Amino acid sequence: MDKMIHTALNTLHNLYDLRVLNSQNMANMTVAGYRRDLPNEGGTAFLLQDGEATAKAFAQETGPWGFSQRLGQIKSTGNETDVALVDPGWFIIQPGEDGDPALSRRGDFSVDADGYLVNGAGDYVLSSGMSQISVPAYREIKISQIGELLVNPLGAQENQFQSLGMIATTTAKGFELTKGSDARIRPKGDEFPPVDQLAHMQQGMLETSNVNPIEEMVTSLEMQREFELNVKFIEALKKLDEGGAEIMRIAQE
Repeated sequence: MDKMIHTALNTLHNLYDLRVLNSQNMANMTVAGYRRDLPNEGGTAFLLQDGEATAKAFAQETGPWGFSQRLGQIKSTGNETDVALVDPGWFIIQPGEDGDPALSRRGDFSVDADGYLVNGAGDYVLSSGMSQISVPAYREIKISQIGELLVNPLGAQENQFQSLGMIATTTAKGFELTKGSDARIRPKGDEFPPVDQLAHMQQGMLETSNVNPIEEMVTSLEMQREFELNVKFIEALKKLDEGGAEIMRIAQE
C-alpha cells in the first residue's frame, strides 16, 4: 500500500516541477526572442533496503533544463532600434559590466543612459570585436543586413553616416547550448562560439517568443487533471488502508 502511495506522491512532485516550467514559459510569452524552456533529462533511481533495490522509485533529474530553438514569428514594429535575426543564429551579449558573454535572439535594442547599445533586459550588445558598443547622440540610425551599425550624429550633415562597427552574431555551429541559472544561453564548456556574422538582420522588425500560448494552456490543463487524479488516488488508498486496518482490528477482538 505504501509503495503505491509513494509512487503517487513522487508523481505529484514531478508535476510540481513541470508546472514551474510551464509557468515560466507563460510568463515570458511576450518577451522578444525568448526561447521556450523544456524539461531536463532524467532517469529512475530505486530506494535501496538492505542493499537491494525496492519497488520505491524516484524520478532523477540530470543537467539543466533544455530549451526550444524553434524560430519565433517576425513582426514589424517600425522602431529603428528593433532588429530581428531572420536566420538561425544569435546575438552576442554581455549581462552587466562583468558578466560572461552569452547568446540571445532578443532584438529590442535601445541606447541606455550611458550611451551603450543594450537589449530589453539591459544586457550590453557586443560588437564583432567583443566589446560594448558606444552610440553617440544621433539623428538617425541604420542597421544593415550583415549587422553594420551606422548613425547620423547630431551636428553632422543629414545623410552623413558614421559606422560604429558590426553587431556581433554567431551561428554557434558545433556547440551544445544550455540555459544557465541567470536564464542566459551559453555553450557547455569553456569555449565560446566565434563571431561569424552569418545570420542576417532586419531593422524595424522583432522576433517574438517561440512559446505557443495554446500549447502551454493545454499542457497546464493536462497537468491539473493529472494532479487531481493522483490526489484522488491517494485518498482512495488511504480509505483502503483504513478499511484493512479496521478488518484486522475486528478479527483480533
